[in-house]
Amino acid sequence: MKLDIHYRIGIGIVLVGLAYISAHAVHLERPGVKALGNVGLNTAPADPKQNSVEATSPSTEHGVTSGKKNSPDSVPTQLVTQISVRDSKDIALGGAQVILVSSNGTHTRVGVTDLSGTTSLLRPASNSVEVYCAHTDFAAFYRKGYDPATPLQITLSPKQGVGSLIQAGIGNIKIPGLDGALDPRTYPSTYPNAGEHYLYVTNLSVNGHVEPLFPLKIGQPLVLEDNSGYRVNLELIAADGECFLMQYDRKP
Repeated sequence: MKLDIHYRIGIGIVLVGLAYISAHAVHLERPGVKALGNVGLNTAPADPKQNSVEATSPSTEHGVTSGKKNSPDSVPTQLVTQISVRDSKDIALGGAQVILVSSNGTHTRVGVTDLSGTTSLLRPASNSVEVYCAHTDFAAFYRKGYDPATPLQITLSPKQGVGSLIQAGIGNIKIPGLDGALDPRTYPSTYPNAGEHYLYVTNLSVNGHVEPLFPLKIGQPLVLEDNSGYRVNLELIAADGECFLMQYDRKP
């Protein structure tokens, strides 16, 4: 009798457990059943704008990339200055250096004329600039107060043994035939002699002295000599900021 009672109690516990497991399984399956029930009810295509970002051509405005499409009208056009260089016989000169220097000391790149004697430089914002022009076989050309909005024709004068060069920025430059280098510079505003110019030289004597640094002044030529005895007279024609126009006279 006791075994029968215990047997019935065990069967009851098992049935209660099975019922609980079955009910829990049905609860877990309900979301899936609901989803399956919705299949085929809504056949309208999904709006791609809701699930993806619209692809646009990137454009930049004031240095910031945006999603707006580029427009040719939104890109500013940089104006240029046309310059022609010729000799005294009106023959085009290739290989001439030209630079435009603004009143604040900034400058264009150094343009070099082609075989037709022409070059183009980006027009400075200033309407009055200095013009430096140089050639290895011609004297230097300097003009002040030029309006870069107008085309410019430069005439270089030939002179036996005379050449010229331009330096813009910091770095060594060379005079053809002279075994040595030079680097003209301007004293910064923190120096007592601010604004004055000086010349660094490498493996050259200046006025008979071997020193790395010499004053460089307009109208006061310097005699440069290399280790082979080759000499040139170097003269500063114009200077502003880091731009220098120099002329040299080859001496025997």
